[in-house]
Amino acid sequence: MIKYRKKITLQKSHDAWYLDTDRGDRYETFPIDNTATPWTKWWEMQNQSDLRLWQKDILRDFGTKITDLTPFMVYKRNAGHSQPHDISLARSESMKIWILITERDFWFIASDYGQIDFTIDQSMGSVLDKNSRLEMGLLRDALEYQ
Repeated sequence: MIKYRKKITLQKSHDAWYLDTDRGDRYETFPIDNTATPWTKWWEMQNQSDLRLWQKDILRDFGTKITDLTPFMVYKRNAGHSQPHDISLARSESMKIWILITERDFWFIASDYGQIDFTIDQSMGSVLDKNSRLEMGLLRDALEYQ
């Protein structure tokens, strides 16, 4: 599980995106693109769990409205791509948004900068919580098709 207190920072360095936490965790990322089935490929590369299934379902739901929503593989260096952790990340280039999900937090952040801070006061809650998922669904429904 990713270790953070109040903030996760996504930053770009040398054409790669990194997730850094306020407790010293660092994860590397890469987009799953150039494939006809990015969500299937992303799912197959994951350590599959109930949490990961909820994350996939939520991201795919947002992908019905945001057609260029691209999943990212998240991993710790030298630990393999299918390592167990609780992080999911996706990006829409056209809408300039990032979606970051951990076990306890969900963020939907509009940003086109090279550094984005995801703070717990911006979180919509956990994808494991039914009421939070209802709020996420309302956000998805409010989006225009892209």
